[in-house]
Amino acid sequence: EAGEEGGDLYLVFEYVPGQNLAEFLSHSGALSAVKAVTILRPILDAVSQAHVRGIIHRDLKPSNILLDENGTPRVMDFGISARVDGPGDREGEYSGTPAYMAPEYIERRENSERSDVFSAGLVLFEMLAGQRAVQADNLFRVMHQIANEDLRLPQNVAVDDRLSGILYKALARDPAVRY
Repeated sequence: EAGEEGGDLYLVFEYVPGQNLAEFLSHSGALSAVKAVTILRPILDAVSQAHVRGIIHRDLKPSNILLDENGTPRVMDFGISARVDGPGDREGEYSGTPAYMAPEYIERRENSERSDVFSAGLVLFEMLAGQRAVQADNLFRVMHQIANEDLRLPQNVAVDDRLSGILYKALARDPAVRY
C-alpha cells in the first residue's frame, strides 16, 4: 500500500520473517547449480513483472532479495527503481551499488531491463561461486572491471556448459547480447 498522511508519503510492505540472500550466502557459501537456479527463477519472475509494468529495479543484489522462512525469494527495495521511459541519472551521478551495476550504466548512465538482467547474472555468479564477481579494493577498480573485463567463474567452480552459457550471456558487457 502507498499513501499520504499529513503531507508525508508512506509505503506499507508485508512483514516477511527470514533473511536476505547475502546473509544466507555468508553462512552457506557457494550453492549447487540446482539450488542457485531454484532461488534465481522466482527472482527473475519478479523482475520480469516489474519490467512488464515499465519499472527497472536498478539495485538488484543479494541483500535486496529476502528469503522467507520457506526459502522463497522476494525481491525487495525498489527505492531507486525507475520507469523504463523515465529520465536517466545526470553525468557524474550514480544510483545503486557499484559491484552490481551494468557496464552501460557505469559508462553512459543508461538503464534498461537488460541492466537488471546483468545484475541478476551477478547474483547468479555469487550464488555459484560463493563470492562476488568483482573483487577489488576500491570503487574505481570495481567499476573499471565491470565496464572493461569479461566476468568469468573461478576455475574451481564447476557448472555445466548450458548454465555457464546462460550466465555469460547475462553478464555480456554489450547489453544487446543479453537476454
